[in-house]
Amino acid sequence: MARKRLSEYPSRQSPAASRSRLAAVRLEELKGNLTDDVEMIDKSLNDIEHFLDHAILTNSDKKHLKQWERETTAQLKAYKSDMPAEAYEQTFRLMLLKRVREELGVPRLGLFYL
Repeated sequence: MARKRLSEYPSRQSPAASRSRLAAVRLEELKGNLTDDVEMIDKSLNDIEHFLDHAILTNSDKKHLKQWERETTAQLKAYKSDMPAEAYEQTFRLMLLKRVREELGVPRLGLFYL
């Protein structure tokens, strides 16, 4: 079954709700088209995880999100000056997502994590 692009899904909901819905659709597609190709399964799970990442960051309580951002910034403060900007931003995002996932009980989806 050919995978739909994000732009092919109607968008009457907020972008975060649309991404959450798209993640659910992709999970159903993956369930219906299970294969022995573990690379394809892992890539699909990673795609779904990216949709969820965006949705949980967009839908998280702004007050809590700001607090988690401050805590992440504090944790990385000692390393920031030694890191290239791109590496810092990537590390910050990963650490923030880890914290938000832990707080909200959202598991990782890659085969490595299952």
